[in-house]
Amino acid sequence: MKFLKILKTIDNLNDDPTIKSIINSVNRDQIESKKWLIEELKPHLQVFDNPRILVVAGWYGLLAEMLSKHIGGKVYSSDIDPNCSKIGIKLFSDNIKFVIKDIKNYKKHHLDNYDILICTSCEHIESETINDFISKRRKNSIVVLQNNNYFGLKEHINCKNSLEEFENSLNLKIFNSGVKSFKGYDRYMVIGV
Repeated sequence: MKFLKILKTIDNLNDDPTIKSIINSVNRDQIESKKWLIEELKPHLQVFDNPRILVVAGWYGLLAEMLSKHIGGKVYSSDIDPNCSKIGIKLFSDNIKFVIKDIKNYKKHHLDNYDILICTSCEHIESETINDFISKRRKNSIVVLQNNNYFGLKEHINCKNSLEEFENSLNLKIFNSGVKSFKGYDRYMVIGV
């Protein structure tokens, strides 16, 4: 993809951490991970007429954008960093509703309206926090979580060695799970209620 080559060139020519972060958020692995998630989630989306989806730790909103195009509706993308919403608003469509919120600050009543809760950044969040968050969900809402075994980044505080280890760390009734291999690491995904 020429687009990715252009971004890689800009990344190599620039030292600005924000620009590097934006470029990293749309790299090939990020795009492939999100496509995989949507493909596996497709059969479950049909359960809802107009699914209300919340992506937590959503960064600049790439997954929310991809999902909104797929469902033809609004998707909520939440992140603790206010810059994520400022940048995401400029990058993506009006179908993304950005929320500035720490995953730890969600209460049960905040999650009552969502049919699907997603976090693709579990490697950045303690297992206890993830389990506390999903424990507040509405009954029968679907949860999609991703993690990886890429231990090489200091901000990756909760990587797992295997899909089984990831599954065992969650208080979730899992009905679909899998592994997608990338150069140098594996990404794990679970879907459950």
